[in-house]
Amino acid sequence: MLAATRPGALQTWLQAPAESKRKRDSTDDHNDDDEGTSGTVAKKTSASKTARPKKQAKPAVAAKPTNAASKNTSKEAKKLYKETLKAVEKRHIELDKKVKAMSPNSRAITVTNYTTSAAKHLPTVKKLDTAGETVLAFNFAMALADASHRNITTSKFSGEGGSCVEAFKKMDAVLLALINKREKPSVQLNVEDLPEVPHRWTDDDAEVGVFKTGRPNKQQRNAMERQEMEWEKERRAERRGRREEGGDWVQMALVDLKADRDELVQFGVGVLHDVKGSPSTYFAESIARLEEFIAEREAAAQT
Repeated sequence: MLAATRPGALQTWLQAPAESKRKRDSTDDHNDDDEGTSGTVAKKTSASKTARPKKQAKPAVAAKPTNAASKNTSKEAKKLYKETLKAVEKRHIELDKKVKAMSPNSRAITVTNYTTSAAKHLPTVKKLDTAGETVLAFNFAMALADASHRNITTSKFSGEGGSCVEAFKKMDAVLLALINKREKPSVQLNVEDLPEVPHRWTDDDAEVGVFKTGRPNKQQRNAMERQEMEWEKERRAERRGRREEGGDWVQMALVDLKADRDELVQFGVGVLHDVKGSPSTYFAESIARLEEFIAEREAAAQT
């Protein structure tokens, strides 16, 4: 049990006052004085809006998923995992709301704010791992990866003095250690066989009626921003749930990390622009290791 092996730091952390925990999640936000009503112009959409996708039934697999969190996971570890996830999500939504209030040309909140906020929770990953809860530690590290980026459109080619890149590298090192430590999954799925999760939000997913002038009015734009926040929150939860249920954690993690990396690269986020031809730094080592696992088992299947 965790209480027997970790009687000190973890239990003390869990009993700390709520105010103290909130302080740990505070970030070095930019000054928000120049923030105003968002003037973001959404691209033109058709009169018929795409309905939100319904949750898809998960494909059957030949064997029962393995590598889910153990039934013997201690109550303390589960509590730490769930409560810290709530803090991560709460801060993420707070940053989203600040972005929503920003003027279109403001960079008061950029992707760096999200990245550094997520990285501040790395000690929780280490606490879970030290307590012998490697699966929970891995899932929490992946949740931090999900929470480490938003508002990329106002962060083009902006690493904020390298802090964004450094935070990615720090989280990558922690995740890589857990990847190497986890037991490889017995269930192996192809990408197309993974349980489906919502796609990344687009303006076509908005439910605000017809753009009479070809572009959203202020009321429609505000509604679209609220809908996007909720959509992306649900998307993070669905991805997290897919990983928590076990199964082919290698393929699931690789798909999620690569999808986010490819999205960020389009906006120059996580790329060292002072180095010609520099690749993305977004969890680069973890992605490479997961790709090695996939290549190894594909080679084994052909022999």
